[in-house]
Amino acid sequence: MDLLDLVGAADVARTSGRDGGRFVAFASWTAEDLVGLRGLGRLQLVEAGVEAVSADASDRDLFVVASGELEVWSSAPGASRLIGRLGPGEVFGEIAFVDGRPRSASVKAISASRLVRISPEELDVLAGREPRLAMQFLTEIARIICDRLRHTQTG
Repeated sequence: MDLLDLVGAADVARTSGRDGGRFVAFASWTAEDLVGLRGLGRLQLVEAGVEAVSADASDRDLFVVASGELEVWSSAPGASRLIGRLGPGEVFGEIAFVDGRPRSASVKAISASRLVRISPEELDVLAGREPRLAMQFLTEIARIICDRLRHTQTG
């Protein structure tokens, strides 16, 4: 499974998420652009109760949820708190993917989950093959970050 398999799958919602305030990544892309994603990412299975990423970890991979549900937990010293929940079509790990700094939160599967994991190196390969598509991909990630920032500011 790669990112094209995920975004083309019929079981991934193509509209906003369950709470009306969530986005679904790549939902507005054309079929032609989506085909360019072939080979980007690889499947990762995460069992219920297991962390997909840990706060302060130094890896930079980005994740797109194919199935399952996950919780995002803050890494505030001495006071971990639930930030939100993620489901199919949603993305996490975008901050570390972009800025290269340690992870700002932990993400734990609350049900068995399938994720598409994308490394910065895979995006570099895409940029060499399809520079316009790689730029569009980064623009999508920036949109996701902005949406989340706006959501935190408006509650």
